[in-house]
Amino acid sequence: MLLAAALFGASFPPRRLHALAWIALVPLFLALRGASGPTRAALGALFGVAAAWSVGDWMPRAIEHYYLQPWWVGFAFFLGIALAMASPYFAAFGFAYGRLGRAPGGGARAGQPLLVAAAWVACELARGRLFNGTPFWIGNPWALAGYSQAGVLPAMQIAAFTGVYGVSFCIAACAAGIAEALGSAAERRPGAGGLLAVGALPALAVLGLGAVSLRSDASGAGGEALPVVVVQGNATVGSQWRAEDYGRNLDVYLDETRRALAAAPAATVFWPESALSLFLEDETAYRGAIARALGGVELVAGGPRREGSGDALRYTNAVFVLAPDGEVAGAVEKELLVPFGEYFPLRSVAWLRRRFERVRSFSPGRADAPLATRLGPAAVAICSEALLPEVVNARAGAAAALLVNPSNDAWIPEPRFAEHLLDVATFRAAEQRKPLLRVSTTGPSAIVDERGRVVARTAIGERTHLAGSVTPRAEATVYAKVGDAFALGCAGVVALALARPRARGPA
Repeated sequence: MLLAAALFGASFPPRRLHALAWIALVPLFLALRGASGPTRAALGALFGVAAAWSVGDWMPRAIEHYYLQPWWVGFAFFLGIALAMASPYFAAFGFAYGRLGRAPGGGARAGQPLLVAAAWVACELARGRLFNGTPFWIGNPWALAGYSQAGVLPAMQIAAFTGVYGVSFCIAACAAGIAEALGSAAERRPGAGGLLAVGALPALAVLGLGAVSLRSDASGAGGEALPVVVVQGNATVGSQWRAEDYGRNLDVYLDETRRALAAAPAATVFWPESALSLFLEDETAYRGAIARALGGVELVAGGPRREGSGDALRYTNAVFVLAPDGEVAGAVEKELLVPFGEYFPLRSVAWLRRRFERVRSFSPGRADAPLATRLGPAAVAICSEALLPEVVNARAGAAAALLVNPSNDAWIPEPRFAEHLLDVATFRAAEQRKPLLRVSTTGPSAIVDERGRVVARTAIGERTHLAGSVTPRAEATVYAKVGDAFALGCAGVVALALARPRARGPA
């Protein structure tokens, strides 16, 4: 289990050893194939914790930094999340493994690697989507296997049809084919070569078709390339709102924007989530000053929003469009908030509230149509919303011409966290075949084309900007039209396979 988890983690940032992902799960599958049902479930649960640590060992330090807590509190928080949000799904996968595609006597049928891959996808789908939007929960689609191939463009192109789950399917099928071929050879059973071929076939097909698709140069199908500037202020207002922080960092973003516009023109300038530490809609003077500084350029920027009064007063995490005349031309709000990061769900527990309720408290926003900008309609996914492909899909489709991912990465001072979020965001571009702007407080910020290619990016921890262009695209992909039909189909196939009478073999 530990070897599988270590190989799996090495395929993600910071190492990004993409090829390891295709064999990382082999030790896990070898351990599962000869074990009993309860043992398989236990091994799956153990892998869930170990894999979570291999890609998320930054979490204890993040809790220590953001909540000002000792390291052991952060580790306990990590362990609780791993046990609740990862292990149950891997335990279910482990239990199911020995019942998928088994022939009488315990050997594997020819299609077994594909059934295992389908079960892996079903596990990832459940992990990423179950309980989203409930008061105490958000899906945990962190480090799905497919994200290990961010930057491997031929592999990513299947996402326009299947989402990231198509890539995960190929990775799991390949590993299952290797594991079953090795097991069959060791047991001197026939068919090892066939199992290996069946497991490799999806990957070979996807990589081949992806390479052909890239050579077709579909990127020219959009409209005019429009100039943009992305500003990375490398500034934060911390974990709490304070009266003395009102308007803080505005000078940082204005100064960096002036430098950027002095070097290159832009139709629209983008600032990240939480760049504004003021209530923009209430501040005529601030809006006028910002508009004058930008000199006729549109601004898209993140900041808090205040609505209502008295008991009906609510604060939301929003992104605004500021027109050249200083008027707010539009706004969208973050719909799915991060528990403990953007709101505190356990306020009735006094000890926890005193110890942890340091963060800004937001209310869930309204799901909105794409934001109207000079570049065209923009589907906005604020920070962690980019982790949820179904959310981006609902806001994009044919209605949006580009994607925007404003993010505040300052609260977790770990490069591998932000690098993984960038990798995830590139898949949203590939799924929708639309350009994407990732706009981060501390980096990396990036301009991503419609194939998921990072055209330009910043380093982490620098005050800087990106100047480039995007080509808006309004076409809808197959994934935009059918959503997670592929992953749901995998779950259905697995359910049918498990419902069939079991062949004799390991329980």
